[in-house]
Amino acid sequence: MTESGFVKAQSDNLPKMDAFMVAAFFANSPLYKSAEIRGIKADSAGRENYGDAALGYVQLKREGHLCTVKAKICPEHKVRNKDYLVTLVVNEQSETVEDVSCNDCPASLGGCKHAIAVLMWVHRRSEEPAATEIQCYWRKPTLSKIGTELKYITLESFGKAPQQQLPHPSNGSFLQKFVEIGKERNINSEILRFFANEDSSLAKLGIHQLLLKYVSQGGSSAEDFFIYCNTVMTDALCQATVEQSQNTLWHQLRYGRITASRIYEASRCKKSDGVLVEHIVGSMKIKETKAMLRGKFLEKKVISVVEKKII
Repeated sequence: MTESGFVKAQSDNLPKMDAFMVAAFFANSPLYKSAEIRGIKADSAGRENYGDAALGYVQLKREGHLCTVKAKICPEHKVRNKDYLVTLVVNEQSETVEDVSCNDCPASLGGCKHAIAVLMWVHRRSEEPAATEIQCYWRKPTLSKIGTELKYITLESFGKAPQQQLPHPSNGSFLQKFVEIGKERNINSEILRFFANEDSSLAKLGIHQLLLKYVSQGGSSAEDFFIYCNTVMTDALCQATVEQSQNTLWHQLRYGRITASRIYEASRCKKSDGVLVEHIVGSMKIKETKAMLRGKFLEKKVISVVEKKII
């Protein structure tokens, strides 16, 4: 039986959830920023063949602009154990995910995979095309039927259904539309941060904007580019970065530039992909851990064994 005030979830009454809402929730929630939950666990929990098989008995309730969705998740390894109850709260007016929590999982305080599975399941249902018939989601999870109604689940059942190949539409305006929607919903991401102030005069001082503007005007030589930069950069504009390291614009303007602190090294540099270049463009070398070194060693060992067998 459904809880008091709740109704059975169907394909025509679930809240709509697009990719921007999912991305904004993961970016703003402190529970899903640890290395473990951002890695393979999050990827496996969000996969289609797990969520669709393990989720069942979905019910929902609307109070004002808030829609509360409750679903039961069958344990992945011990299907006879008690199902986990997951609660999802969506603000349909502001189009934001307010909260996703698993009520029975010990790992829920740090963000568990069952909450991710329900979140991605609702997102997938929103992406499905409208059907003439209404599908009810108040049913027993398919995964929990193993050993009762189902003796086993084949690999074909877990595999994705073949998708019809459709012609891809033109993506000429995709980036512009993406930036517009991101600004409207105030989403914080690297690419949107780059376009945050693209209309201001300060943003035009970035190395990318200067190069694009210079090339569009027919420029081609490095000497003329320096002259062009000198005409664009005025003292009044450059005073906006007085805080330096605390200023985001200051870091953006320094990207890709050989500053006074690097000019001596640059004049004597003989490598095109060394440490100096990494510092100038802002890249970072990842320090290899013991596990990474062990993986490289095993990979080389396997390759050598395979080569010997082939020979």
